Amino acid sequence: MRIHIGFGDFHGEFNTSIWRCLIPGEALRRAGHDVTFGHITGIREVEADSYLLERNFYIPEVFSAIENFASKGKRLVATFDDHYAIMPDTCLSKGTWNGNNLQKFIDALGMVDCAIVPSKLLAEDYAPLCKEIRYVPNYADLSLYDHTRKTHSSFNILWGGNSTHIQGLKETGFLEALGKLCEKHRFVKVIAVVDRMCSLAFSKYIPAEQLVIENWKPLQQWPRFVAENADIIACPLYGEYDMRRSWVKAIDAELFGIPLVASDLEPFRETGAMLVRNTQKDWYNALTDLVSSPFRRHNVVASIMSHLGSVSIDDHIKEYEEVLG
Repeated sequence: MRIHIGFGDFHGEFNTSIWRCLIPGEALRRAGHDVTFGHITGIREVEADSYLLERNFYIPEVFSAIENFASKGKRLVATFDDHYAIMPDTCLSKGTWNGNNLQKFIDALGMVDCAIVPSKLLAEDYAPLCKEIRYVPNYADLSLYDHTRKTHSSFNILWGGNSTHIQGLKETGFLEALGKLCEKHRFVKVIAVVDRMCSLAFSKYIPAEQLVIENWKPLQQWPRFVAENADIIACPLYGEYDMRRSWVKAIDAELFGIPLVASDLEPFRETGAMLVRNTQKDWYNALTDLVSSPFRRHNVVASIMSHLGSVSIDDHIKEYEEVLG
C-alpha cells in the first residue's frame, strides 16, 4: 500500500506529529508498506493510495487538496489530538483556531473517510462531524526507550508540561500538597520540565533547594531524561480540556517501571495509574504513600503493566493498516 503522511508540526516544534505521524509511519514501513512523509501543505504534489493527514485542514492549499482527493475517491484519514473549540486561553495556538479556521477544520472532517484520535472523549465529541471516527491511542517507538534507570541520592518527583497545563497545577491542590511534602521530607526533589509560566507556579510552593527547573525536551531526549531522573511521575489534570489528553505519561511509566500518580480523570482511568481526587489532602496522601512505600510503588507499576499491556507501535500497527486500507 502506498501511504503518504502529511504532518502538521513545523520542524521547530515537532511534538504531536511524532506520536500521530512519524512513529506510526515508520512502523508501517517496517510492516512492508511504501510510506512517504511531508508537511501537510505539500500533499497536493504527492500521489498515493491513502493519506494520513494531521489537523491543519484550514490552510487553503490543504483544504483544496482534500476536496480534490475526495472527489477522486482517494482514501483520506484525519488524525488530531485536541478539542480546539475548548482550548484554554493559555494555549499559544488558541488564536489559530478562530471561528473561520475551526469551521474549515470541521468541513474537512466531513470529507475524509475516517478520523483517528488518541482520546475516547475526543472520539465521542467529534463523532457527529465525521463519517467514521476511531480511538487509536498513541503508541511508542521502543527504540526511544532503550535506556536504563538511574538511582540518585534524592527521591525525585517528575512533572512535565507547559502553559496549557497550568490549570492542572493551580486548581487541583497538587502544588500545595507537593510543597507540604517537600517541607516534611527534605530528601524529596521536584524535577519540573516547564515553561516560564509553570516555573513561577512551582517556585511559589517548592523550596528552591528542592526544585530543579528544566527546559522543554524534544521527544528524542525525553525518555532518557525520564529514565535518569524520575522516581515518581505526577500528572495533575483539571477541566474538560485536560480530560481529552492522551495517555503518553503512562507509556513512560510502563516502559521504565516508574509509578504514575494522576488525577482521577480521563485519560488515565484505564491505565492502572494511582488515581487521585483533586484536593490538596488527597494529593498529599497519595504522594506520601508512594514516597514512603517501595511496596506501593511496585504495585502501581504492576497495575500499569497489567492494564496497558504492550504499548509498542509495532504490536498495534494493524489499527493503522485497517483504517488506511
